[in-house]
Amino acid sequence: MGTLPRLSPSYAGSLQKRKGLKEPDELSIDGLLHDIGKILLVLQYPEEYEKAMNESDQRGLTIYESEKNHFNTTHASVGAWMAQNGVSPLIS
Repeated sequence: MGTLPRLSPSYAGSLQKRKGLKEPDELSIDGLLHDIGKILLVLQYPEEYEKAMNESDQRGLTIYESEKNHFNTTHASVGAWMAQNGVSPLIS
């Protein structure tokens, strides 16, 4: 499985300036949390998530498509649910 992409602090700062945002920390936090749903899926369903990523590689699917095929949801939706409900993937 590949590495999780992230929004670097320098890119976040550049984007913050272009968008005229007053709080650069918002983008840094977004950069750190945007893939949090992947962590939950990997921890809860490690074998199935690996199958989904292999399918993505082998069939040329996006991660979104492969997650929908295997979980009927995406890591983005899982991450949004986690944020709305104050759920941490590290607390069982």
